[in-house]
Amino acid sequence: MIDSLRQLGEGLDHLAHPTDDGRFSWSRLAGRVFRTPRQPKIETEVLTRLLDRIEYGYSASLRPTYRDRAQRRAEAEVLRAQAENIEPLIEVYDGAMKELARNIARAARTSFVYGRLPDGHLDRLWRLYQVVWRASDWMNQPGRRPLLGELIVPDARCALSPLTTAIGRGGERPIHGIDALIAAANAETRSLGRQRRLLEAARQQLFDAAAAIFIDPVAERARRILLARRIARLDRLQAAGVAPDVDLGFQVREAAARGETQRLCAALSALEESAFVAGDVDLQRLTSLASAELWRGDANRLDGPVRAGSLRASEDEIFGAPLRASIERGYAAAAEKLAEVRAKGPATSDERLTFTPNFLDEWEHFLTSHPTEELLAAALAADGCFHVGGAASPVRAGREVLHPELVPFPQPEMVLEPISEVNDLANAVIGDPRSVLLDLAAGRLLARRYVRYRPQRSGERRLYNEVRVYVLDGSSSMLGPRARMRDALLLAELSTLSARLQDAQRDGNRVLYYRYFNDTVGETRRVADADDAARAVGEILGSLRYGGTDIQGALLASFEQIRLAAADDPDLARAQVVLVTDGEAGIDEEAIRRAREDVGGLPVGVSIIALGAQNPELRNLAARQRTRGERVFYQFVDDEELRNIVEGETAGVPIHLPATKGAGGHALTDELRSVLREIDRHLRRIDAEQVGSGADIAAAFREVGLSPEKGMDRPARARIAAVENDRISLRAAFVRVFPPMPPAEPNGAVAAAPPAPPPSDGPHLADVVTALTTVAEIVETYGAGGVERQADAIELLERLLAEAAVPPWEYAELVRRPPEALKSALRAVHAAARFGRA
Repeated sequence: MIDSLRQLGEGLDHLAHPTDDGRFSWSRLAGRVFRTPRQPKIETEVLTRLLDRIEYGYSASLRPTYRDRAQRRAEAEVLRAQAENIEPLIEVYDGAMKELARNIARAARTSFVYGRLPDGHLDRLWRLYQVVWRASDWMNQPGRRPLLGELIVPDARCALSPLTTAIGRGGERPIHGIDALIAAANAETRSLGRQRRLLEAARQQLFDAAAAIFIDPVAERARRILLARRIARLDRLQAAGVAPDVDLGFQVREAAARGETQRLCAALSALEESAFVAGDVDLQRLTSLASAELWRGDANRLDGPVRAGSLRASEDEIFGAPLRASIERGYAAAAEKLAEVRAKGPATSDERLTFTPNFLDEWEHFLTSHPTEELLAAALAADGCFHVGGAASPVRAGREVLHPELVPFPQPEMVLEPISEVNDLANAVIGDPRSVLLDLAAGRLLARRYVRYRPQRSGERRLYNEVRVYVLDGSSSMLGPRARMRDALLLAELSTLSARLQDAQRDGNRVLYYRYFNDTVGETRRVADADDAARAVGEILGSLRYGGTDIQGALLASFEQIRLAAADDPDLARAQVVLVTDGEAGIDEEAIRRAREDVGGLPVGVSIIALGAQNPELRNLAARQRTRGERVFYQFVDDEELRNIVEGETAGVPIHLPATKGAGGHALTDELRSVLREIDRHLRRIDAEQVGSGADIAAAFREVGLSPEKGMDRPARARIAAVENDRISLRAAFVRVFPPMPPAEPNGAVAAAPPAPPPSDGPHLADVVTALTTVAEIVETYGAGGVERQADAIELLERLLAEAAVPPWEYAELVRRPPEALKSALRAVHAAARFGRA
């Protein structure tokens, strides 16, 4: 099996580095005569079946849809046994290998006949090869199949479905940018904060693309699910104590040294998943060994009770344990109302039409079948699934204004500072050990310090008030997972609001309005303080909601609410409307436009969330509004994913040890410490491989007034080089990739500059300008400190140009003699990357 995979890998390597000189041959002529296709076919039918077996154990088309969990899981067990009898797993895997071999053979023939492959074809073959390679590990390690399946499936679904437009058979066009951002996030193994920035940027790009054009629904769903699950998991890791802005390897070492087994478990889980998606096989193997040793003596990590316990721990960490009791009281109140309806019978003709026996049974099931667990699981996933104009998770409720500070642990930016205390000697730059005391006394001894950017408060406070209006569909069709997610969104918003209200240094006040609607628009509720938020939980969950859907009335009422709030509060800076629905209803766009104009110049964002069913009217409304420059987003989650979310199936690998483990250092065995040392050595090797040239190191020392040749011996210089790439190296690389342009004058003219050759209008000019504009937008919106922004800009541009098939020499020629459009794009990148202020 492994030998066959290596042969396929060699075939791909040959395609990537062809040795043929491209000259005439009879074989090449015969290929053209017999019409070898220029676009070789890629088949994935068997590989899709294999992925279904990894994820479900049977074909996805047979997945049970019973409402009851126990029935559905029992049916799934039967289907798994039937699948193995019909088509043994080994036969499915062999078929996937043969299918991939045929794909590579077709690509090789096209490459031979025409001298090249279509853009992106080789990259997709490589991604499919990675899926098959990872599936081989899953096949060969039956004991680790649950864990490997969790890691393999989300990314593999994206590889099987290229992201294209959906404009008809054979007429699809590739959509660039989104996969490049996901790939950049996958390659990041050390910083959860950088992963989040890239993943959120990819989600934003996906929303933008989906609002502007019709995307292939299978490909769009695969990426939407991948992004939602990974962002939600980052929330859980952060709540478990894994800092987003500190190197993961350092956090593993620190947690082990302090005996913090729960934090160590979470950090190892983060490092294991990051290494897997990055393709770092050695690091993933080591972290898996460490996790297995840490979990030794406990149940399998993927057992149901263990997963549920970890999920519950994350819910309490993010939302607080008291919220669970409030939710239970709210559902208990709703159950009492339902019992009264059953006892008294319907009082009006409208209720007789709605409260049929079957409908009452559905309500009873909704209120008694794991309601609290399902609601909190949905709330935990909400921040990853939806963009509602801000963070929907309390762990991210703080203001993101970043300021630099010096810290002793590794960060992307390193500086040398004079030692101020004896404890700094561990990080000292020592040239001659005999002169350490003299250098320390004279103030010449320097220590390595790292620059971390973290939220801090300035002396001046400016208040920017915000109003947010949630408009929630309370119709009968929402009952079930749709209603869980609807209520969970509002619950997460209330928790985030409470977290903000507890911050005495917050930069403004947020007021939340919410109303439910069915045939009519319900009463508006206002939440402005913690007591209001606590009362709102009971009102949200303690009501029985049913009826039809009046979306337009709800939207008009929301804009009117914002207009009134703007009139009452002169400090109101922005507003956000979040519409949550599953219904299809006619909408008068002209009436919506007039209502929006009545609000005035206040910035108003609109997030339209469709649960379970698409809404063409709202989707078209969002697309048209965005063409006018409005901040409108249309977001959709299907019923299958909603069911997976509320049942906790999307939570991934547990990040908490069972409670019986405790937090003592006794769990750290000698075997575990040995594996942790191996992980540390591996991560340090990664650092060494990324060290820049000696000239860059020398430049860094000259910056602080040192001569590395005279002041340090060779071993000391090597130790410095092995720690970090220095900031000067990155700035030089940034300037090479993004040459600085003369500033534009206010009237549009360009400032005086040396004469340049005439502008070049190469064939890839539009692609390059688009790539640079995308880089500027993403770095400006999701960037952190100056160093991170510059590094992200370089990596993103490389990936975007490769995805658009722009040769490096073409880009170099364009930026050497840039036309005005390219100059403007380069200026935008420099401004977004804060170049010169890092």
